[in-house]
Amino acid sequence: MSFAILQPKLFLGLATRVPNNIHFLSDEEVVYPVGSVVAVHNYQVKKQRYIKLADRGSHLTHVTVSPNKKLIAVVETTDKLPVITLWCPTQFKKKRTILLPQEKEIYANRYVCLEFTYDSKHLLVITGEPDWTMYCFKCEKGRLESSVRAINSNGTGTINDMACNPNDQNQVIVVGDSVLRSLGCQEYTWRLFGYNKQDSSVYTSCAWLSQDRSIVGSDSGKIMIMETGELKAVFSAFDMPVINMTPNEE
Repeated sequence: MSFAILQPKLFLGLATRVPNNIHFLSDEEVVYPVGSVVAVHNYQVKKQRYIKLADRGSHLTHVTVSPNKKLIAVVETTDKLPVITLWCPTQFKKKRTILLPQEKEIYANRYVCLEFTYDSKHLLVITGEPDWTMYCFKCEKGRLESSVRAINSNGTGTINDMACNPNDQNQVIVVGDSVLRSLGCQEYTWRLFGYNKQDSSVYTSCAWLSQDRSIVGSDSGKIMIMETGELKAVFSAFDMPVINMTPNEE
């Protein structure tokens, strides 16, 4: 007597506890976490492929896709340090496992942010409390290339978001509670540049509008426009439905 073998056809739902939890892999495919897998869903033909996760996906914290769409980064926590796995989205094979250096004194057990550089060659991550440190890894080798404290130099603040420059792998914005920092890297050393005023604002998000212009938002509705790292304008999201970025002509 033979028994039918059940195979999953579609995983429907979304792991909403994972931030930034859906990404385009192509014009027809999206990547998102659901249940015990990370699903690659083709919504045109209604078919899925899967990356299976350990422990029913209970340790998954982040999923992101490289700009060139050749890597899917999956972050899971462990009993000690978090682990990043880079997957090939065409063959669904592990390409690299990225680990924090064992020789460093690291007390954080999670990442709060991660993002690929625009050229997909590096992956930047920020650990949580109490370290709040940003690490830059080379994707091809999984090697740590540089690191820097992400919070303020006096040890205050926490981190909520980060954004890599869309045309320069050596520039990044980091924001959080009482933290707004523009960082540039030269010869594997990260340094502050531009506007880095410390205040009590809670900055919740940031993004680059162009190579030189970025935007930062806060929980109070304050929107800040930065150019080459310098503060150019401050708006209130409650006062205007549209921000006109075109300079007035006299």
